Amino acid sequence: MKKYILVVAILLGTLSCSLHKNKKVNTDDLPSIHDIWVLREMKNTKVAAQDFREIPNLEINLRDNKINGNDGCNSYFGDINKITNTEIIFGEIASSEMYCDKMEATNQYAMLLKKVATYKRDGMKLFLGDENGKTLLTFSKVD
Repeated sequence: MKKYILVVAILLGTLSCSLHKNKKVNTDDLPSIHDIWVLREMKNTKVAAQDFREIPNLEINLRDNKINGNDGCNSYFGDINKITNTEIIFGEIASSEMYCDKMEATNQYAMLLKKVATYKRDGMKLFLGDENGKTLLTFSKVD
């Protein structure tokens, strides 16, 4: 009986992981945000290079429903749980745990990224906002 339960649990876990990996978003009708973006502002205040070890960046991969980047100190990655023409909801965001001398701005960026619920693209800029559409983070496209 215990072996049967174990086999069923393993099969369900494998099936769950494979379904999650194959989850795709139809991006035909969405603004093109599938790109690499560099942070320019947090809460409408320009970021200063001296506040970070490196300027944070965000890569949005709509084909795989993933995000990754650097928060100014640590690498991070996560899933995109939902995306529409105006909404973008990230799943849990995991990151490395290095220590940097300048953590205040890095921690603020990570906190704001977790609050993102909306987005708007205007030319070469990407605005990520909270659930009310208030801009939290502003990025520029990088090529």
